[in-house]
Order: sequence, then structure tokens, then C-alpha cells
Amino acid sequence: MTRCKTKIVLALSLALACLFVLTGCCGHRRQSRQLCPGENKKDKPDGIAISTGICTGKGFTPQQSLDMFAAAGYKYLDVYLERDNLQYDRDWASLAKRITALNMKVCALHGQLSGDSASLDEQKRKKAVKDEVARMTTMTVYAPCPYVVHYFPRYNDPNRIHAFRQCIEELMVHAKALRFTLAVETVPYKPKIDERYADSMEVADFVRSFHSDYVRVCIDLNHSNIKEDLAHVAKNCDGIIAHIHVSDNHGLEEEHLPPGKGIIDFPRAFKALRKAGYTGPLNLEVNCPVERLNVEMLTKMRLWAEKMQ
Repeated sequence: MTRCKTKIVLALSLALACLFVLTGCCGHRRQSRQLCPGENKKDKPDGIAISTGICTGKGFTPQQSLDMFAAAGYKYLDVYLERDNLQYDRDWASLAKRITALNMKVCALHGQLSGDSASLDEQKRKKAVKDEVARMTTMTVYAPCPYVVHYFPRYNDPNRIHAFRQCIEELMVHAKALRFTLAVETVPYKPKIDERYADSMEVADFVRSFHSDYVRVCIDLNHSNIKEDLAHVAKNCDGIIAHIHVSDNHGLEEEHLPPGKGIIDFPRAFKALRKAGYTGPLNLEVNCPVERLNVEMLTKMRLWAEKMQ
């Protein structure tokens, strides 16, 4: 009888140990896979992407931007949508066949969810959702992929967080139907604008609270580097990273400089991201004066990124 009890205890202990490994010591199951629901694993991009935002507001049409990115050797694009300019988004959507013909792929979309998503004015909040759903619907030709949205509850009033959560809940329904994964972006430190800083742990906890593959995190290295250690940011977001934005700064403010022009230790950051389960593209989201924006400059950034892989 004693031996039988001992075997039962050992079996129960083994089962509990397995359960602990599966759920993780932090109480959540680790999601090391970074694909969007519905995405084929063999098609998962793991190369270099460029954010089309580098051309936004500089007089380039989507077609001109695409030709420049192709000439610089990029295979993946993060299409940066425009607020209050749905035609611009439609122009990018119309280029889907040309992008495929150039052997390129859209690996992510950067939405333009407005700050009204955290508004206590219900009409403004609903309009923010409606406008974003319109943008999302316009770009379904590129699904499935991450769809980046900013995290806006940077206020002291907790009701703002509740309002934003309602927005994400409503957007998630549409994202799932359209085969997008919402990627909530880590925020920059802006004490002169925001009432408080929402750190990466807050964003990660917010994302995990949905318990859904359709809500994940986008880590912006330039944003998070101002106030946090990037290795800690990656650890905080372990298993839920759908996308990343890569650019540099001097640790004081949001700058989006070309990598190497600031102080970020990229090899250390990328090592931490890989350890946290991220295996997607290294996406360059850089600001650049129009007079310096050319194929040569874009090529140099791509070659730098390739060395980092």
C-alpha cells in the first residue's frame, strides 16, 4: 500500500511539473511562435524589412517609394498608412500584384489609430474605431500579418485605460475576421506631452489580458530605449512579440535615426529579442531628410541590417 501511494505521489508531482513548464513561471503560456493566425510557417519573413513611413510626407507616391525600395534590395515592407488619407492607403493596396511581381512581401501594416481611442467622449472613441476599421478593411489584400497600433492610455485617469481597452476589443473582432493580428506598440517617453509613462510591462500585461493570438506586442527599440533597458523590454514581452521597429537615438528622446547614428547596442538588443522568441523580420523604421533619401542610403541600411542577423 505504501509503495502504491508513493507511485501516485510521484506521478502527481511529475504531472504538476509538466504543467508548470507549459504555463510558465509567470502564469502565462509562452508563445514563442511569431506568426499571425492563418499565416503559413514556410512563408514567415525572417529577413530585412523597410517601413514605407520613411517616404511619408516627402512627395513620393506609393509607386515611387516601392520602386526605390526594390532598387535598394529590400524583400519585405512594413506599409505605413496615412491618417485622414484613405486614398493613399488604397494606392498601396492597389500595388499588391506589383509587389509580388518584384518578389517582395508586405510583412506588416502600421495603422493610424488615433489618440481618441482613449477618449472619455464615446462618440470620439467610436469614430477612432470606425476609421481604423476602414483602413484595416482597405488593406486586407496583405493579410495575414501584424497590424500595428499605438498604446494611448498614457493618462492618470484609469477610465482612459478602460476606454482604450474597449477600442482594442472592438478592433480585435474585425482583425480576426480580416486575418490581421493587432500589434500594440511600446511607447516613447514624452513627459512634456503624456501625463505618465506606460512602460513595456504595462503594455505586455495589457496584451496578455486578452488571452488571444490576435493581440500581440510590437517593440519599438527607439521608443523603449529612452526609459528602459531593451533586454528587459524583450524579457517583459517574452513570447508575445509579433513585430519590431528598428531605429536609433541618443537615449534622451524619440529620434528614429538610422542605426549606428545613436547609442543603442543593437547586437545585445537583437540577442534578447531572439531569446524572447522573436524570429520575424528586422524592420527599419527610420526618419530621413528628403535630400538624403535615395537608393544608396537605403542600401547601406539594408547591408547594416543583414550583418546584424
